[in-house]
Formats: sequence, structure tokens, C-alpha cells
Amino acid sequence: MSKKVSIIIPVYNKEDYIERCVCSVINQTYRCLEVILIDDCSPDGSMTVAKRVIAESENLKDLEFVFLRHEKNLGLSEARNTGIRAASGDYLFFLDSDDALTPSCISLMMEQVRIHPYVELVQGYTVQVPDSIYYHTEELNYMGYRESNLLYVYEMNHMQNFPITAWNKLLNRDFVVRNNLFFMKGIIHEDLHWMFYVARCVSRFAFIPETTYIRYYTPNSIMTSLNPKESCACIAKILYDVVPKIDYPCRYSKLNRMIRLFVGPYICKGGDGERRGLEKLFIARMLKEGMVFGAFLLFCRLRLWGIKGEWQFNKLLNLYMDRQSERDRRSLNLDFAARKKFYKSE
Repeated sequence: MSKKVSIIIPVYNKEDYIERCVCSVINQTYRCLEVILIDDCSPDGSMTVAKRVIAESENLKDLEFVFLRHEKNLGLSEARNTGIRAASGDYLFFLDSDDALTPSCISLMMEQVRIHPYVELVQGYTVQVPDSIYYHTEELNYMGYRESNLLYVYEMNHMQNFPITAWNKLLNRDFVVRNNLFFMKGIIHEDLHWMFYVARCVSRFAFIPETTYIRYYTPNSIMTSLNPKESCACIAKILYDVVPKIDYPCRYSKLNRMIRLFVGPYICKGGDGERRGLEKLFIARMLKEGMVFGAFLLFCRLRLWGIKGEWQFNKLLNLYMDRQSERDRRSLNLDFAARKKFYKSE
């Protein structure tokens, strides 16, 4: 018997795009699917369009559709959490309602499950329309399947080559529930927070080189219409939660990644309260790790934001943190010079 995959689709204000999304699910070559559409109290006709497309389709064999509705708008995180709790499938897949799947998406991912029955996460390849290098993940193409490999653990925790998104990942449902991998409520950038915990828990995962997910750039989406103050406040909330929990393995690399992701784009552009609070958070953690010079550089970087000479401290900080990341590599005896050769040989 085929294993069931639950595709979770939060729906809010996507009337112009949801037909494309639902059709891409209906046209999947893998047919043992539970499709959960969560109406997050959408004020438009998104759910009406979705139900019409499903009712008019003649290709629904073996597909099960579940319609859920929130009494009030709770946000993307809670919509996904509702889908996780309602799912009866063996595996979960998150799909945004303005995106689409390639016809063989779930089949390709479930083939990895067939070959590697204990895999916890399968990552597909994403393209964006219009074209954008941001979602191109060529570095992932040769990685294949890994289990308890130190080099892989390093890169997963460093999040350098691992897409920090919830969509386009097939996840074992028991793995998600057992590790309480639900999304933080009431924030944007929820994928960043969620992926930190996924990286801490996962030990068996696979990459596939074929395109499985089409990410469409749409005006007025959550990520294209960000309020800078709200964005900074949410990033601050995420950092206050995850920075104290940075642990082995690869704690220097994790801290490096957090600084690179957030110090420039978010902390420095935030309000004085957020900037000073997060400054104390990072500096306290760096001092705890014995990174006194790094703490000094970060202090200067933040205090000189927008002032002549600030870029020099930023360059020094990046060089210093890269040197700290090398400590993880040395502690795990990883040979990065042979990295690509190692993966391709598998």
C-alpha cells in the first residue's frame, strides 16, 4: 500500500493564484494524497475558487480533500500548525497557495522514501518565476542522501547550503510531531525560526536535483510587502529564542550564520530598543564562548552603523567569525577541500 502524503496549503487572499496551485496538486503523478486547505479567514473568494476547481476536475481519483477554516485570521504559522494537527498522512508537505508543484514533485520525493525508508526530510529543487538566483540551489544537486555524517551535520547546522524555507520539503510526520516542530505563532519570518529547530533534530535527509517546486513572485505577498518595523520586531523575537539555544555541534558556525543573516539587514535598521537589546544578547553569547575580540568588533559595528569606517569593522567581524567557524571544522576533522568530490563519489 502506498504511503499517504498530506499536502498542507494555507489560504489567505490568493484568489488570483490559487487555481494554479490547486491544479498543480490535482495533476500530481503520485496519487495517494490528502490535500488540506486551511482558510485563514480569507476575505476574498480564494476558497470558492479552490472548491470550484476541485468540483470541476475529472482527475480526482485517490485524492482526498479536507477543508478547514479559522474563525479569525491567525497567520501563516497557525494555519500550518492546524494542517499538521489535522493531517493523517505518513508524510507532510507545505505548499504556499500562490506557488505550484511540478507534476512529478511528490513522486520524486517518495522515491527517496522508497530507497531510504527512514529518511526524515527530503529537499527538492526550486525555481522562481520571474527568475531569481535566490532560490536556485545548485550546490544541493550532488548531495544525495546522508545519514549521521559529520560533514553533512556541519552544513545542515551552518544552514549555508540548506534552504531556510518550509515549502518544498517532504517531512516524516512522526518526526515532526515527536520533536514538536510546530511554527512560532504571531510572527513573520517563521521559516527561519522553524528551520533552526529542524536542523537540530534531523539526522537522515536527502536532496534531489530535479525541479519540484515553482516559486512565483507575487505583489502584495507577505514577503514582498514587509513592514520594516514589524520585520525587525519578529526577527528580534526569533533571536531571543534561538541564540541562547545554540549548542553543539557547530556552535560557532551557527552563531556566525545568525550574525550574518541578521546583524546588517535587521538589527542595525531596527529601533534603538531592539538594537541595544539584541546587541547585548549577541555580545553576551560571544563572551560566553570566549570570543572577546569578536564581541568588541560587533559592538563597534553596531554603534558605528551609518558612520564612516563602519564597513571596516563589518569586514573584520566577518573575517573573525569565519575563523571561528573553522574551529567547528577542525573539531569534526572535516576536509572541505574534498567536499564536492566526497559527495559526488556517493
